Amino acid sequence: MDRVEGSLYSEGLYRRAELVFHRYLTPLEPHPTDRDPILPESLPIKALLFDVYGTLFISGSGDIGVVQTQNPEHAMRRAMREAGFPLMEEDASYTSIFFSLIEKHHEARRREGILFPEVDILEIWKEFIEALIEEGRFEGESPSEEDLPLLAIRYELISNPVFPMPGAEELLSFLREAGFTLGIISNAQFYTPLLFRHFWNHFPPSLGFRSDLCIYSFLCGEAKPSRSLFEKARSLLETEGVDPDQVLYVGNDMRNDIAPAAEVGFRTALFAGDSRSLRTREEDPSCRGVVPDCVITDLRELLSPITATKEVPR
Repeated sequence: MDRVEGSLYSEGLYRRAELVFHRYLTPLEPHPTDRDPILPESLPIKALLFDVYGTLFISGSGDIGVVQTQNPEHAMRRAMREAGFPLMEEDASYTSIFFSLIEKHHEARRREGILFPEVDILEIWKEFIEALIEEGRFEGESPSEEDLPLLAIRYELISNPVFPMPGAEELLSFLREAGFTLGIISNAQFYTPLLFRHFWNHFPPSLGFRSDLCIYSFLCGEAKPSRSLFEKARSLLETEGVDPDQVLYVGNDMRNDIAPAAEVGFRTALFAGDSRSLRTREEDPSCRGVVPDCVITDLRELLSPITATKEVPR
């Protein structure tokens, strides 16, 4: 069993995380945008690949990532306190230590030639807690290594609450039953598959996503907009006779999603259904001349052009 199957899709870890999910996750609604849908009459595709945060999940901060929260120090202190590990100095900056560790890992990856490095957040938490223990920063008992996953989840959900995007479950159910090949290319961490299990009662493979096409940034050591994540999916699909123009990638960010997907030859759908996560990047040079094949404001809008094609697999 590989690393993803053995650790990410772990019922044991999920059972521990579920209490945290129930405490911090509450319903969210998308914030409307001023965009109108733009859809072709038909989409002759065999495979669909999805971004997660801001596309399949509403993202309260707009995207996954520890730097997105407006008050990271408050989120850090709250996560530690509510986990039973209050920090001592009220005026100390703990997140400066945390973020410096992330940058240290990023810089090491950049020296290896990785333009868009990604961390494994559990490694960061391990080093962070070790640093605090060494400096005697805890009022009482300090966290053990077994506490790290739940600490990471608490901090992320305080910083970036999430909830399923309207229409996501309906669209995925149709695509799965219709026999489409499904995958994920997303900036993600170990807790991302656990959220699928929490919201929809199943880990991604049981929802129709192929395990080898669940391409999570933290497992690759690279983040979007790196083309390598998209090239990996293209290579896997091409070996099965699926051409790039028979693949639709759905995401909410022109730079991180649409541009690299288009570069490898995929068709693209810009999800513009939530103003918190829509990233049009008009001033970004990497997005100049990039035009998505579709613009959607509700995931279910894809059903019409998909069902209009004669190539819907069964």
